Amino acid sequence: MLTKSPLFSLCAAIVLSLPTVSAFAQTSHSRPNVEPNRESGQSTDNALEYVTSWIGNTYGGENPNPPNNSLLHVPLDMDSIYVTPDGRVFSNTVWDEGGRAVSVFKNGQLISPLNSQNNSPNWSNGGGVAIAAAGSQVFVSYSPNGTGVGILNANDLSNTGLSLSGSSTLPNSHGIFGMTVARGKLYVTENDVNLVEVFDISTLTLVNTFSVNNPVRIAVDQAGGMWISHRDQTPLLSLDGNVYDINGQMGLDSVDHYDSAGTYLNTITVPDSAEVSALTVNADGLLLVADDGSDEDIKIYANLEANPILIGTFGEKGGDYAGPVSGRVGPGRFRGITGIGTDAKGNLYVSQSGFGLDMGVGHGLTLQSYSLYGALNWERQGLEFQTMASIDPHSETDVYDANHHFILDYSKPPGKEASSLS
Repeated sequence: MLTKSPLFSLCAAIVLSLPTVSAFAQTSHSRPNVEPNRESGQSTDNALEYVTSWIGNTYGGENPNPPNNSLLHVPLDMDSIYVTPDGRVFSNTVWDEGGRAVSVFKNGQLISPLNSQNNSPNWSNGGGVAIAAAGSQVFVSYSPNGTGVGILNANDLSNTGLSLSGSSTLPNSHGIFGMTVARGKLYVTENDVNLVEVFDISTLTLVNTFSVNNPVRIAVDQAGGMWISHRDQTPLLSLDGNVYDINGQMGLDSVDHYDSAGTYLNTITVPDSAEVSALTVNADGLLLVADDGSDEDIKIYANLEANPILIGTFGEKGGDYAGPVSGRVGPGRFRGITGIGTDAKGNLYVSQSGFGLDMGVGHGLTLQSYSLYGALNWERQGLEFQTMASIDPHSETDVYDANHHFILDYSKPPGKEASSLS
């Protein structure tokens, strides 16, 4: 858990979610607390009573108060998040089966629309890895399946028709894995061409280009210093020989520090064979480093301008694979961190996919918010891709799919019966 940092002390809990629509049959020992369905004209004597519900997702797919055919679900993944000072959480993912590649959350509520009525971009545009936001604009990477950066309207995610200008490489880059906004500038990493480019937010024009080898995630401190992580580019073995798969690489254990002019200053080597998967600098000037290695926690660094020092960690060491029950989800037991961010009040937001920077699909998404003191504010889940689930006929309350174990409580309303155990 948290060690030696006055900023954090962690407790969390993971509950319900998954989108496969199921019908929970009644049993002699559990009656749903809702009116059962009956066929028209059917007598109450021989009626088959049932309740339609779902597990695997916080939301059931449709907004109960739709503005225009609004669809409501938590995406199956988030490859990164960006948090604004007012607590909005912007997320991006390479693929969401339900068409919600870009989403916006605030106070635990999904506030971004998704429908076919108002130019929702998810219907026509693919997603990507990186995202950032400033004012009324959202900057969305379309890498690695697409190229470049799109600019959306922060209020409804409609296309603005605007674009970043001045770069000869950005429009064709497949390697935009990190973006952040600081000091009126947008910082973009272009991994495939070994560049970090900086754009003025007000004019959307290029103002600086820095040569950085293998840049991935990026954070900017209060002095304008850039903190940049990297990927392990060791070639992967295949039956045909050595190949390099940009979607199958882990983060390295190093974070390089550059000043605002792009001059290299020093390197943080994150301990315990770390795999850095996300970075952010909070309002107090602390650097938070998500470690998707064996520790599966968040390292906290202070004294950034002089000699960075590790002052604490956030999360249980080992994540959800820590003892005494390996695989058990619970307080601070992170699993494949993909994004971290903080707001002006010090709340911390953590997205997790089970894969981390490796960008796999199938383990499902958990997005959590923690207070300044480590208490869980809220949690949202989109835990399924395409899968099947089965109820244990002996207990009638245990549900299993390929990656998860859920417990059902039939006394709860539809969509709330399932809690995630592991």
